[in-house]
Amino acid sequence: MQQERPAEVAIPFASLSFTTGAKGMRVVALPLSKEGLQAAPRFQPTEKTVYMRAKKRAGEIGQRASDKAGELRDKAAKKIDDMRSERPVNKLGLL
Repeated sequence: MQQERPAEVAIPFASLSFTTGAKGMRVVALPLSKEGLQAAPRFQPTEKTVYMRAKKRAGEIGQRASDKAGELRDKAAKKIDDMRSERPVNKLGLL
């Protein structure tokens, strides 16, 4: 059975309560029922979060790295071909 992924909902920070539970664990509670949570509006960020900006930037950096790797691969292949065509062959036909 596949578990349903929780939705990202908009919850006012002031409605959360923070306490310490058993073994010193932090507990964050929200006075909502399951139905109330399901009816809560979906979270729509008003600006990009640090995570969103970092994820976008990481994708851009990854793409640039991939492009550069392809460029270097092509340059290396060309250089190898150039070196092979310039290498003299001795009288025995060995390289």
